[in-house]
Amino acid sequence: LTEVKAEDTARWIDFSKVRQKGGNYRATLGRNTRQAVSRAMRLYAERGPIAFRTVEVTSEALAAFDLLAELHQARWGRRGAFANPSFRRFHEELIAHGVPTGAVRISRTLAGDQTIGILYNFVHDGRVYNYQSGFLYERDGRLKPGLISHVLAIEDSIGRGERGYDFLAGFSGHKSHLANAEHPMKWIAIGRDNPERRIEAKLRGAKRVLGSIVAHIKQAAA
Repeated sequence: LTEVKAEDTARWIDFSKVRQKGGNYRATLGRNTRQAVSRAMRLYAERGPIAFRTVEVTSEALAAFDLLAELHQARWGRRGAFANPSFRRFHEELIAHGVPTGAVRISRTLAGDQTIGILYNFVHDGRVYNYQSGFLYERDGRLKPGLISHVLAIEDSIGRGERGYDFLAGFSGHKSHLANAEHPMKWIAIGRDNPERRIEAKLRGAKRVLGSIVAHIKQAAA
C-alpha cells in the first residue's frame, strides 16, 4: 500500500531564468533582499575577506559537518536534526562516501578566519539540493549568515554551469526571498496492504482535505 502522508511546496532557483536575465543572480532579487545582502556583506568584510569554499577532502568535510551540527544544535536544541547520535553517524557515512563522488557538497562561508555558515547539500543531475545547514547567529540582526551563505552557494552553482538550487520543503523567510520557482513535494509511505492500513490511510486523507478547507476559509475571512 502506497500512501501520501504529507504534501508541501518546495521553492528553488531555476538558473535558466537567471541566465535569461544576463546571469547576475543578485540583480534578479528584490530590492530589500539585495540591500540586506549588501549590508551584511559590508559588515562581514570588516572582519576580513569573505570567502565561499567547497570542501573537497573527506576529512575536512567531516570536520565541517561537526561544526555544522554544533551550530545547528546551538540554534535548535532538542528540536535539532542532529540530537540523535545514530542519525548523525548515518550522515557521517553518507558524507564519507558522497564527497569523493561529488554527490555530497559541503561548503563553508568565512568572514576573515571565522566560519559564519556551513551548508550540507546534495547534487544530482546538475541540480543542488539544500539539505541542512549551520549558521553563526549573532546579536546584530543585520548580520545574516544564512542569507549570505545561500547567495554565495547559488552563485557558485551558477558558475559551475548547473541547472538549479533547490531549498526543498519548508517556509523559511530566505527561501521565498531567494527563489524564483516552486514545485510540489510529497512524503510517501509504503507498507503492507491490509484493511486496517487502508482505513487509516483514508482517515488521514480526509483529515488533510478538512485541514485544507479550514485553512482556505480562514484565509478568505482574513
